[in-house]
Amino acid sequence: MNNSPPPQPPPDQHQPPAPEGQPQDNNSGSGVVTIIIHHSITVLILILVIGLVVWGYLNFQDTDFFATVDRDELDAKLYPPLEQAQQQRLETSLQVYSLVHNDHPVQLADLVDTGFLLHSDLYYPRGPDFWSYERHGDGFTLKPGPPQKPDSE
Repeated sequence: MNNSPPPQPPPDQHQPPAPEGQPQDNNSGSGVVTIIIHHSITVLILILVIGLVVWGYLNFQDTDFFATVDRDELDAKLYPPLEQAQQQRLETSLQVYSLVHNDHPVQLADLVDTGFLLHSDLYYPRGPDFWSYERHGDGFTLKPGPPQKPDSE
């Protein structure tokens, strides 16, 4: 009888058997699954990018970002609502001033001095001396446009 141990396979060719009661570890299929998942995600990202490019083209193909704008036409559309809103703000400030001080201010700048308006409110939206304000009796007149100068004839 030969007392030498049985020949063992080289360690690179064979895994030792799993202990009893535990499943055999087989990693040969997990690499393929990882590659399939990776490629599936890559394809989905490519489809998303292509979809965004097509959507952007379809939505912005008729838009001219470098078109010139007719300033007079734009001013004609924008300034009337801005003037109305600013006139309402000025009139409200004048009414509050008259309630607090029991008199109307001598000039619009008095509203700035007392904190009822900002200085920029006096020239918004058209520039300095745009608002015509006149105090008379127990009321006032506020109109867009430069103040009227009395005729000196």
